Amino acid sequence: MAGIGFELRKLFEEDDSFSGYIKAVTFSTFISVGPFIAAVLAINGLILISKIIFDNNQEQLLFISTIVYAFIFSQLVSFPFQFFITRYISDKFFKKQYGRVRPSFIGISKIIIVLSTIVGLLFLWGNDLPLYYKYLSLGIFVILSLLWTITTYISILKDYKYISKIYFISNLLSIVVFSITIKYPIMFKEYRIAGNMLFSFLIGILYCFYMLTSYFLSIFKVNIKGEYEFLSYFKNYSTLFYTGLFYILGTWSHIIITWYSPWAVNIGHRFRVTLNYENAVFYSFLLTIPSIVFFVVFIETKFFDIYQKYYALTLKKGTLEEIDRERKNMRRRLYKEIYYALQVQVFITITALLFARYFVIYYEMPVEFLNIFKVVSLGAIANVYIIIIISMFFYFNELKKALKVTALFFFLNTVFTLIFLDKGNEYLGLGFFLGSMISLLYALQLFDKILDDLNYVTFYSQNFALKEKGKIASKIIEKMNHGINLKWKDVYFKIGLIISILLLIIFSYKFIK
Repeated sequence: MAGIGFELRKLFEEDDSFSGYIKAVTFSTFISVGPFIAAVLAINGLILISKIIFDNNQEQLLFISTIVYAFIFSQLVSFPFQFFITRYISDKFFKKQYGRVRPSFIGISKIIIVLSTIVGLLFLWGNDLPLYYKYLSLGIFVILSLLWTITTYISILKDYKYISKIYFISNLLSIVVFSITIKYPIMFKEYRIAGNMLFSFLIGILYCFYMLTSYFLSIFKVNIKGEYEFLSYFKNYSTLFYTGLFYILGTWSHIIITWYSPWAVNIGHRFRVTLNYENAVFYSFLLTIPSIVFFVVFIETKFFDIYQKYYALTLKKGTLEEIDRERKNMRRRLYKEIYYALQVQVFITITALLFARYFVIYYEMPVEFLNIFKVVSLGAIANVYIIIIISMFFYFNELKKALKVTALFFFLNTVFTLIFLDKGNEYLGLGFFLGSMISLLYALQLFDKILDDLNYVTFYSQNFALKEKGKIASKIIEKMNHGINLKWKDVYFKIGLIISILLLIIFSYKFIK
């Protein structure tokens, strides 16, 4: 969407060789899951170096917990806007209103900064961590939230080589900075190792966000009013927001619940972890990268042509027989590609499960990790295919069905995890697996019905005429877009500055004392 398909098609068409195919797939990987890969590689690189140089498991565990919390909650803050803002960008590109893209990015970034700062302060308020550690943690949380946001906008840029290079350099930068701090450490009074690791990770993601944002803004230079115009889409597309919200809640709710299980470890400072479970989940999601990349490549290079041909027939006086034949062809190709990708993904996961035993033995990991990994890796496959199926729903404008699937996904994951919470650590991950699998089966059933009824929906049932609603919200958004009267800007600025200083003093009181 928003232009990514045209560029990927160029990459695949320019070079038909195997190396050309690998290049195109590599760029597809970075554009679809680049931040996730960069974050995981940087974290593991920092931990590996610290294990070689230092022998302080407590500080390593504190660092891992901080990053896991920042990673999960940054997605909970930013992901609900992903589908919503993607729809807005796509519509503006379709209408050739390119000047609206930059203001929407600035507007959504301001909202994300406010939300992530509030959430971060609520967690850190009264926490007995050193003040410097709180600031570093808050900085990482806010930047990660913004990084997921710029990734949505990055999809409309054309220079994938540059984007891939920035992800790689940011990853390398974190490791290089930490290597330097080993020799010349920042002399924090407490948690020196964890503090330097946090600082190194922050430098890496800050560089990544700065470079990607600068590049994006250098392309979209038109700066018109209306930073919050995209919020007007809530009147007709609030379903997209709630779909994203329920999906991301369902994806991480089982981990948050297990933090309060008998198997969790309280490491202090309000951090609770079930390390084996969290590691198993993250490694499971890493295994699903082939499916995500395949989805991006197939949808944006092959499916769009079939999709376009079907609707071209409906608009250009195609006969009912021709239209139905194209519908069946689209259905056949969709299921063929989805099931093929699923077979490849299952093969990759099973292979990983077979070798996981040797991985566990070599790194002297507990057997509990292996048992959890077997269950959650299958749940992760179902989880990823849920997002693939509901993305297909969006193509056919079935927004309510997408919301039903993600609402069920969140509900089942939460309920099943709570049911199995006290039954023993051998049941860890089973709630996630069952919730994801049942939701996927429900999504496939709805998808099958959509494709069966596509002709009826296209010609009769679907009504694209959107009703105007939300007059109060429209007034609020209009006020936000016009901003504050110049006469009052200095007054508001001074008030805001005084409040910020007071909050900083209160927040720092315990440390100063």
